Amino acid sequence: MATVNIFTRFAVPATILSFALVSGTHASGVETLVQAKQLSAQTSKPILLQFYHDDCEYCDQVARDSETDASLKLAFGRVILLKLSVLQGEGAALAANYRVGDYFPVFILTDSAGHTLSRWTGYTGVDRFIKSFNQAMSDVMTVDTRIARCKANPTQRDALFLADYFTDTREHLKAREYLRLLQRLYGTGLDFSYRLFSATAEAVWNDLLPFDSLTAAADTVRAKGQMNMHNLGPMAQIMANVARKTGHTGKLESYLMAGIEATSRRTDEAGIGLHRDLLADYALHALGDTTEALSVKKKALGDGWEKNLAKCFQFGEWCFRRNINLADAERYVRMATDKATGDKFRASHLRMLAEICFARGKTQEAIQLADQALALEPSAVWFEKKLREWRGGK
Repeated sequence: MATVNIFTRFAVPATILSFALVSGTHASGVETLVQAKQLSAQTSKPILLQFYHDDCEYCDQVARDSETDASLKLAFGRVILLKLSVLQGEGAALAANYRVGDYFPVFILTDSAGHTLSRWTGYTGVDRFIKSFNQAMSDVMTVDTRIARCKANPTQRDALFLADYFTDTREHLKAREYLRLLQRLYGTGLDFSYRLFSATAEAVWNDLLPFDSLTAAADTVRAKGQMNMHNLGPMAQIMANVARKTGHTGKLESYLMAGIEATSRRTDEAGIGLHRDLLADYALHALGDTTEALSVKKKALGDGWEKNLAKCFQFGEWCFRRNINLADAERYVRMATDKATGDKFRASHLRMLAEICFARGKTQEAIQLADQALALEPSAVWFEKKLREWRGGK
């Protein structure tokens, strides 16, 4: 950028540099982390890094709201705001350094040296953003300092902060350790067994822990009895997903049955759907009966589901996730994809069709479909990584 070139190519007196940075910031915002650090040191304001993706609707919403909402303007006035695209330049490098994932926007509050104070992911409106922002600003301390303090004198507040922080950075083993600490600090006052299960599931999914760690965490959830009854259905579904990925479906029977019993009396649409999916998974994984599993799933979709494109897609995806009936899965997803409209909606269909084609050995077609999906929704960076793997495997 022009401003950066001027500052790096010429020796500028400190007083002039300070004036230029402050004036430029009020006019259009800082453009580099170096500028943000300098201005933060001068003003004693923390830095707020806002990582965005050029094709992210939630990032666009932040930009629109910041133009009109007084409370958002006031919040941004309390920090040195640096907006960074994860696709290019400094933003791409810093995204890796700050462990920015695949969901946007990501907000990271730092001190004048760039050390992280707090972070949160996503934007669902001004009120929720302000709540996260105020919470971050109310207890300004670097994460490293908080870790040291928590080690020397653990408190519930620090343990919860660090559990949330490492969940957001996807450091699942660290999140798990602070959740364990949190449980010890609260004793029987609060139950963190399901959050511990969720962190363990993420770790097992990412090959950081063996599957037996997940069954142990699930047993702890079940041991809580009625207190965790509402969690048993989602827990069984998560276990089935992880077991399919790691090849441990033979260990699912009792957990699927617990989920089936816990969801049997639910009358809400989501609960009924979860109950039926668990019944199908029980047939597949506990009974080893693929035909019965397919029958249960088709009955759950209702009469005439083959004429409903949304249900055709749902059935095809369900089959793909379980690696069964892939020829029919491709046929139904292809039917739905042919009629899908809207860039993001069609991209999601193309991605699933590409996945199924790749699973069936149609690598070249899978790559072509993936290219089409990414052209419609470039923000799906996680799928771009998968496409690179496919190309490398040709």
